[in-house]
Amino acid sequence: MGESFVQGVPKLEELRIRGCKDITFKGMESHQDISSLHGLAPERCSQVLSTVAEEEEKQLQQRLPCRLHNLELRDCENLAKLPQTLHNLSSLTDISIKNCSNLVSFAEVVGLPSQLRSITIENCKARGVEALVHSSMTSLESFKISDCESVKYIARVQLPPNVKRLDIKYCNNLQTLVDNEVSEMLEESINSGSSQNTSLLEYLNIRDCESLACLLSHGELPCSVKRIEIDNCPNLFSFSPRGNLPTALGSLSIRQCSKLESIAETVNDNTSLQRFRIDGCKNLKLLPDCLNKLSHLQEFKVMDCPSFIQFPDGGLPSTKLSTLYINECEKLVALPNGMCNLTSLRNLTIQKCPGIVSFPEDGFPTNIWSLEIKDANICKPLFEWGLHRLTSLSELKISGGCDDVESFPQEEIGMKLPTSLDTLEIENFPNLESLSSSVQNLTSLTELHFVRCPKLKYFPNGLPPSIDYLYIGGCPLLEEKCKKNAGYWPIIANIIPESP
Repeated sequence: MGESFVQGVPKLEELRIRGCKDITFKGMESHQDISSLHGLAPERCSQVLSTVAEEEEKQLQQRLPCRLHNLELRDCENLAKLPQTLHNLSSLTDISIKNCSNLVSFAEVVGLPSQLRSITIENCKARGVEALVHSSMTSLESFKISDCESVKYIARVQLPPNVKRLDIKYCNNLQTLVDNEVSEMLEESINSGSSQNTSLLEYLNIRDCESLACLLSHGELPCSVKRIEIDNCPNLFSFSPRGNLPTALGSLSIRQCSKLESIAETVNDNTSLQRFRIDGCKNLKLLPDCLNKLSHLQEFKVMDCPSFIQFPDGGLPSTKLSTLYINECEKLVALPNGMCNLTSLRNLTIQKCPGIVSFPEDGFPTNIWSLEIKDANICKPLFEWGLHRLTSLSELKISGGCDDVESFPQEEIGMKLPTSLDTLEIENFPNLESLSSSVQNLTSLTELHFVRCPKLKYFPNGLPPSIDYLYIGGCPLLEEKCKKNAGYWPIIANIIPESP
């Protein structure tokens, strides 16, 4: 890149170069000609910033504009090491290094600029990432690393004090966040009062790191953490030895961590957790005993946890919980204690939990808006308890678990549906033959679905005039009667029928 170019654009602020294999920074020695340049991004430029001889290091500092804020190196295949003089770029705040396959080591870098706020490293085989992330980087707020096989831990001693966001993906040799030996010595130092381990970390996202065993081998996660997302880390068995959740934690999502047996041993009364999601943790058996102390909890979801046995004796918090979703927990034997006390509960879903055979003695909270029961053995006691008690229920979905039901609602046992219903879905009732006439009283009903009810063949003489959507699928006898000019056509003529 010659002097004639840079002299022609003295006010250039951002420069992106792509696919120029022979371009270098020679000719940019008069860096005052591009003193306005804030962003530089060479991409697929194989010669740019290639191995720099020691005698050229000082010249390189002159070639890079000193007001540079953003530096992005992408697909620079001959980049063998980062310039030693990067730390002299006093305005640099963001650096991104992606797909630089010949970059050997980060450990040789004297240091990155102290005011750096963001580091992104992607698909680089270079060793020594922990040399970049150290406690003296007091301005660093975001660190993202992906597809780096050499990474075993992120920081040698401790995370930078002001880092708020940490994203780690596809680092198959990552074992923990901080080096095991150093973190043990640091904890001993903290316990003796000679040091202080502080961090302002708020967001932790780790996914597809197959060797990750624990987040921290010693100590605890910073109390400032607000959001944790961990996905597909099959060897993760522990968060931290002490097992406490950060008090500021608002959202916790754990997916496909098959060795994880417990989330936390204890929960502080002032923990701010609002969303709690567990999915695909095959060995998870128990939840924290103090789960009911999570007074801010609004959403709780546990899915595909076949070893999950039971909820804690104290049940779930009753103050703000609005969504409870339980799916594919084959060994779960009972719903949480005190279900009727969940007065804020609006959405309740129970799916594929064959081990639950008993219905709560005091029933469900009566102000639920949405209820979905699928392949569970609580339908009969639920019907006997009385769906009509759910006076705010707008959406009802029932699938399976009702093999002996021949008519719905079951008028013979005095069963009634709440008049507030807007949507009714009936699925996989193998012996259901008729829809009872009491459905005509559901004056708020707008959607009616029947799926896989092979014996269903009777409708009442009329449907509520409010219905504007009818779905029938896998019900051959009824479908035949609902064809145009067939027996039930006059009943549904004003409704747009949908084919499967």
